[in-house]
Amino acid sequence: MTINEVLRATAADNDRLLKIISETDYAPTALQQSNSYVVSLKKDIIAQEKLLRDTKRTIAREEAEHKEYQTSHVKRLAYRLGGKREKFEQKASKEEQDWVEAVHRGFEVQKKLDLLNRNLAEATKTSADMEKVAATYTQAQSELDSLYTSVFQGPTPDIPEEDQREAAVNQASTEFNWAQGTVDKEKQVNNLLMGAMRFLNNAAQDVEDARSNAKMDAFGFDSIFMDIAEANALTRVRQNVGQAEMLVSQARSIEPLIGDIGDVVHAQHHFMSEVLFDNVFSDMKKYEEIKKSQASIMKAKNSLGNMIQATNERFEAAVAKRMEAKHALEGKRQQLQHIRAEAYQKLARGELVPTAIDGPPPSYQE
Repeated sequence: MTINEVLRATAADNDRLLKIISETDYAPTALQQSNSYVVSLKKDIIAQEKLLRDTKRTIAREEAEHKEYQTSHVKRLAYRLGGKREKFEQKASKEEQDWVEAVHRGFEVQKKLDLLNRNLAEATKTSADMEKVAATYTQAQSELDSLYTSVFQGPTPDIPEEDQREAAVNQASTEFNWAQGTVDKEKQVNNLLMGAMRFLNNAAQDVEDARSNAKMDAFGFDSIFMDIAEANALTRVRQNVGQAEMLVSQARSIEPLIGDIGDVVHAQHHFMSEVLFDNVFSDMKKYEEIKKSQASIMKAKNSLGNMIQATNERFEAAVAKRMEAKHALEGKRQQLQHIRAEAYQKLARGELVPTAIDGPPPSYQE
């Protein structure tokens, strides 16, 4: 079949799909906006529910204080005997006013919460409806892409610029895939480094516990239980630092720009020696070793923090490049789709003139 015959055979499908797309192309953006609104409303509702709980506690407290003044004969008698009956009445009136104001605030908070819930119900319904329209658009666009691929794939000398536009789309698609891969890589590296930081934070807490026990030991507050706790803490330090170093190494295998967190000093704890040869000099030596270990862990955390910051900057730059590549790809696809849709219009106007070409014509599977 010649390109003219293929276009003529698929013209009805082309018109149908283009009509659906023109009627529903607003849906993806509208759905995204609606979903964002739903997320925002849910956050507002959570905050408003907390405010309502706080307000109810305030109401209960103000009501209790108000009733206390209303029913407290002892306070009333004390004020009366002191010649301050008027002051008592003013205080009671203030307690009542505070209670009433708290109740009003509760009503206002509840009204706002009710409004938010109504808005959420409406927005959720809108998102559900819009999702159906967006699905229709996506399906039509997918069918049109498949149709155009079957009709126009390969050399099409009868359609000016189509081959160039198709090559531009392929190039833009390659660039987008590369940009997406960079984003995925930096995200994975960031996850590994954040995991390493959690282990270093645990190590920092463990070495602080060991230092506290060693300090008590150095000042004479020694016990077998403190020695055991100190030994366990130092063991956890080594384990956590080892896990952090492993994760950093994994991140470096993905991103060579990742450096090293540095050498962490590990304080040694010889339990039997501590028990048998414990003295103030050994205690102070052990305390100083733990301080050095703590300082090296803090230095490692600073190094890792700098790596995480650099990774975040690379990630943000990669996201920006991906967005740029995505927009470029969408633009190239629209240009290609326009050229291909225009071919059907030219055929209908009798403006598409076949040219002699070498090789078989484009194939089309009906």
